[in-house]
Amino acid sequence: MAETLQARLDFLQRQLHAISLSLEQARGRGDTEAIQALATLWRKVYADIKQLQEDAYKDDAPSQFMQTLAGISDEALKVAGQIKDAGVTVVTGAANIVKWLPVILVVALVAVALVYAGKIRKDLK
Repeated sequence: MAETLQARLDFLQRQLHAISLSLEQARGRGDTEAIQALATLWRKVYADIKQLQEDAYKDDAPSQFMQTLAGISDEALKVAGQIKDAGVTVVTGAANIVKWLPVILVVALVAVALVYAGKIRKDLK
């Protein structure tokens, strides 16, 4: 498969953009599985970017191409930061639930007790 360096670069740029958009949507939904899948996909794309950099250096690509490639690499690192932040946000949300779990359980227990007490009182009448 004889792809040009520019075609590979364009493809990887579109992939990074799609990952970034999907990450924002998954983050908004709190979808940890999607965030993990996107992190895996990002690692694959980042490895492809590194391979493209090596190939471009070997082929002695024009400086304009190399500048664009450096920009894509920077964008990939920015997306990695978004993935990290999304993971921290999701973990923080889960930590808050665990933190408030005793209170939630007590409130649920009181609500069940009140419903049960109401049924007992109704049966006594």
